[in-house]
Amino acid sequence: MREYVESALDFMDENGLYATRRKWKEARALASVSASSAETIAETHSPLMRAVSAAGGRAHSRFVLPPGQLGSVQLPPTGENRPVVSFATGSIAAIDVPWFSSSDTREGQSYIDAGARGISDAETRARCGWIVDLRGNGGGNSFPMLGAVTPLLSQGTVLSFIRRNGKSEVVRIDGSAVTYESDGSTETLATSPVTGSSQAGRNIAVLQGPETASAGESTLLAFRGQSGVRTFGETTTAGFATGNTLKTMSDGAVIVLTEARMADRTGLTYPDGIDPDQQTGAAALGEDPTWAGAIDWLNANCEHP
Repeated sequence: MREYVESALDFMDENGLYATRRKWKEARALASVSASSAETIAETHSPLMRAVSAAGGRAHSRFVLPPGQLGSVQLPPTGENRPVVSFATGSIAAIDVPWFSSSDTREGQSYIDAGARGISDAETRARCGWIVDLRGNGGGNSFPMLGAVTPLLSQGTVLSFIRRNGKSEVVRIDGSAVTYESDGSTETLATSPVTGSSQAGRNIAVLQGPETASAGESTLLAFRGQSGVRTFGETTTAGFATGNTLKTMSDGAVIVLTEARMADRTGLTYPDGIDPDQQTGAAALGEDPTWAGAIDWLNANCEHP
């Protein structure tokens, strides 16, 4: 049991965003003490839950119990969600960018292809701009989402992850690729099948809501600060604008640990959620003020109606 606990605590100590604070040191000490009297691994789970909250923060970090154990809450399953492109009006195109949690590269590429090719196919008709709908995007894997909207994102740095030591790891749009720069090396994590940034000069309305979370928030942040972009929503996002790392334990438990804050291309972080540029009313039966506000803004600023 002690080896199990110390392995978990060492992982938290090395990677946790808040694992330099006194609260973390106290939680680590308590978990270590509990291991000395535990008779089963399951008895160590509760103190490890408290420890992971101290190391990574309560908002986005968690200790996921092994499958089948009473009270376990499993990580989101892989999904078959795909971006869908439609037309809000004859000259305003829209793309719904849903959550996506799969780590399967083929599923990820199918997700990217659906979004990027849909954008490309609508390019000539989208004279008055785009709506990017992230209101139902609860998170998952950021990079397929960014790959799917690469034609709408400008080239260069769009997002960064800031670790507790102040070091930044940068996400960029390089041509048609989404790259990740860390420790002096660059890795390509997504590639669009169409020309990158082909429509980044058009006006883009990004829709957000209280369910926009985690990777959904990172996609939102990738647009913030880009010329011609305005965000719309009834409220702030979920407040999970942080990056996580995972560790699977020997019994199947999973540590989901916050290790970095997300920052937009201007360097701003959003620990309490992301406010919209234009706040709209709450949706009512048959009404969607957020959608309507985006269309009004795009029409008012359309240069080629």
